[in-house]
Amino acid sequence: MKTFKRLQQLIEQQDLNVAEQQLFSASKEELSPAEHHYLLGLIWAKRADWKQAKSHFLEAVALDPKSPAQAPLEMLTNIYDYYYKDNLNP
Repeated sequence: MKTFKRLQQLIEQQDLNVAEQQLFSASKEELSPAEHHYLLGLIWAKRADWKQAKSHFLEAVALDPKSPAQAPLEMLTNIYDYYYKDNLNP
C-alpha cells in the first residue's frame, strides 16, 4: 500500500517519468495487477492519451470490479459518448 500511495503522489505532482519507472520496477507483492493498470491509466490520462488511459482503466476494472479505476473510466466513457456520438452509431 505504501508503494501505491507514493506512486499516486508522484503522478499528482506530474512527475510522470519517475512514476512510470518506479511502477515498472515495483514487485507483484507491492502492487496488484489491478493497481498497476489503474496507476498506468492515471499516467496516460495526465499525458492526455485518453485511449491508453481508458484501456488501462478497463483492465483494472476487469481485474478488480471495486478498483478506483471505475470513476475515471466512467468519466472518460461519458466524455467519449458526448463528443464522439458517431462511435455509438456503427
